[in-house]
Amino acid sequence: MDRIDEAVDFHRAAVDLTRQARYVPGLVQSLRMLGEILLGLGRRAEALPHLQEAIGLFAQLKDREGEAAANADGELLAACQRLRQSSGL
Repeated sequence: MDRIDEAVDFHRAAVDLTRQARYVPGLVQSLRMLGEILLGLGRRAEALPHLQEAIGLFAQLKDREGEAAANADGELLAACQRLRQSSGL
């Protein structure tokens, strides 16, 4: 297993643990990081649900700074929208 796979596994575990603990601030950050890693690896379809959930949770938390970070330069949301359109979601 290389370092990239370890990072993906680490963030998946963080998502699972924070979800089980119902710790929403940690969950939203873990989802965002996992999604960004997957997006960076070109695994867009796998990244989309994590990114969408993170953006929604940031909005629910009224965390404008976090929401802005998740949408940095509009790239994240634009990528989600393009993926959604291309996959018919």
